[in-house]
Amino acid sequence: MTTLHASETSIFPTAMRFGLIGGLIVIVWNLIKNMAGLATNSMAGIVDMAIYGFIIYSAIKGVRELQGNHISFGKSVGVGVVACALMGLIGGIFAYVYYNFIDPSAVEEIVAYTVEMMEGFGLDEEVLEASAQGARDGFGLFQQVLGGLGGGAFMGLIGSLIGGAIMKKDPPALV
Repeated sequence: MTTLHASETSIFPTAMRFGLIGGLIVIVWNLIKNMAGLATNSMAGIVDMAIYGFIIYSAIKGVRELQGNHISFGKSVGVGVVACALMGLIGGIFAYVYYNFIDPSAVEEIVAYTVEMMEGFGLDEEVLEASAQGARDGFGLFQQVLGGLGGGAFMGLIGSLIGGAIMKKDPPALV
């Protein structure tokens, strides 16, 4: 494999490759999660975090290898954010398709679960109904795509700040 100088290496090909891989993983995981009835299971969120962590690690490692085993903190954060934003965008588009065309009844299950949780806070009926309607409105195309993109970028930022601090490796000093 040819190594490039750090200033010559673009993060985008690697970020796009791992963003697409992550998007496919998210689609498969969400299908499994929804069909197994785990969409409202908080423990399933751990797997979601692990997927983001794996993609961030892989993307940072990919750019680092292209640069001769060196990567700056900034490039680490950049590649992780771009990869996760793309992964979130793909996940958001899939969520829209799933909840609106494949299994529309899943929306009502999630809304019912949300209302049940909120009842524990002692809210009155009017607030609960408004919250249920707000939850239903959150399954539109714009909300799903924007939520996926924004959520992916945010998760990518947090994970890449941590991953970049751990995986950053400066080139040897020139003598």
